[in-house]
Amino acid sequence: MAKRFSETDKWQDEWFSELKPFNKLIFLFLVDRCDNAGFFEINARLSSFLIGITIEQFEQGLAGLNKCLIKSNDGKKIWLKNFIQHQKNLPLNPTNNAHKQIIFL
Repeated sequence: MAKRFSETDKWQDEWFSELKPFNKLIFLFLVDRCDNAGFFEINARLSSFLIGITIEQFEQGLAGLNKCLIKSNDGKKIWLKNFIQHQKNLPLNPTNNAHKQIIFL
């Protein structure tokens, strides 16, 4: 698993600070578990087990994060919109080995 940067200013961000504690927990889980491009394959059963919540709670928590997520057409994957930016990977450089994987994904 890759090391990640944590933007400590998120706690002052209006959008994040207005989230319910439950949604914050799920958001932080997604940031920790997504791939290097910010994609996360939804497995509600495993995710809810790892977090320690019910599947219904996980699904409700995802619904509360619609502003920061884009779901795939089949609903099996999500993309965290600003993940690459918050990981300090913009602009993407195709000659940078770390960025090559992000571009591929």
